[in-house]
Amino acid sequence: MNRHWNFFLSLPETPRAGLKLHAVKDVQLLEPLFEFPGACAGCGETPYLRLLSQLFGDRLIVANATGCSSIYGGNLPTTPWSKNKEGRGPAWANSLFEDNAEFGLGMRLALDKKAEHAKKLLPEFREVLGEDLLARLLAEVGLEGVTERRRDVALLRERLSGLDDPKARDLLAVADALIPHSVWIVGGDGWAYDIGYGGLDHVLASGANVKVLVLDTEVYSNTGGQASKATGLGAVAKALVLFNRFYQPDFDLETLSVVPTLSLSRPYEALLRIHWIALLYGRVGLELALTGGVHTGKEAVKGLLAGAQVVMMTSAILERGPGHFRTVLAELKAFMEEKEYASVAEMRGVMSYQKVAEPAALERANYLKVLGSYRLLP
Repeated sequence: MNRHWNFFLSLPETPRAGLKLHAVKDVQLLEPLFEFPGACAGCGETPYLRLLSQLFGDRLIVANATGCSSIYGGNLPTTPWSKNKEGRGPAWANSLFEDNAEFGLGMRLALDKKAEHAKKLLPEFREVLGEDLLARLLAEVGLEGVTERRRDVALLRERLSGLDDPKARDLLAVADALIPHSVWIVGGDGWAYDIGYGGLDHVLASGANVKVLVLDTEVYSNTGGQASKATGLGAVAKALVLFNRFYQPDFDLETLSVVPTLSLSRPYEALLRIHWIALLYGRVGLELALTGGVHTGKEAVKGLLAGAQVVMMTSAILERGPGHFRTVLAELKAFMEEKEYASVAEMRGVMSYQKVAEPAALERANYLKVLGSYRLLP
């Protein structure tokens, strides 16, 4: 096996020159510098980070907010952020929810200040560097000029090496900032839309040359961790709602204006909520409420079996009117009579992780088994 792996590593990488970076098939030929993350099976976030590393390579600098991406991205002593054969790779660091945007902005400002300082010092070594090299180093370069700029910086180091001059040492210390870097501020929706939104808003308004990647799962990715922390000594939380839905504006294509929209939930949305309630029931000291996707007695029964204290069904009532409550209650009563449950309390949590016959079926590792069981319709 090691022989095959070593052969694989010996294959030459496809040169970036000539590839169309806007074409999916070409981008897949680029060397990834984000490999083998320890994320959950089926994680939908990691392909985007891999793509980021392919597009920006060893010029990439990442400010990563606390969350799932900071865990599988910095699971020390190992890390999925790798390096190329030249020994260069993305630079990555993690900061907190509340200041990650400012953290990334600080990286950008530091790079810009170092580049400014380097360009200020360069003319003082005109005779040592030569007019051609000096002109190239002072010129602005785009993405197509990165390789040439690396060579020029290497030549700069070669010509300044050995000089017993404090300014030469200063220039060598900041010379790498002359190479264009791409600074990315990365985090989940809990960071970008909630806890860290104020800082992100100011950073975007600053006009600084930073990019933002929001790994938007539409729910807090670390739901279990946050729920468990709400039950510690001194915590005052008494209940947890899984999950409130984000209401987002839409575009009116006729008037080209932004309009408010209210998209009511659909029954399929209840599955995620039911899954999480089943995992958390009995393991956190909170009452659990299910909201989103409860339209019939069927979803209400599933929520209660998972462990929900209450189920909410606003969308169904808005669509069908208050009389729909009677229908749902009748369906719930019929189920309880069929299964011989004397009360809702008796049936609550029966299908939770703690009580179900096969708890492994609720674990995320079951993802591949689910995919393997899928069959195309004839």
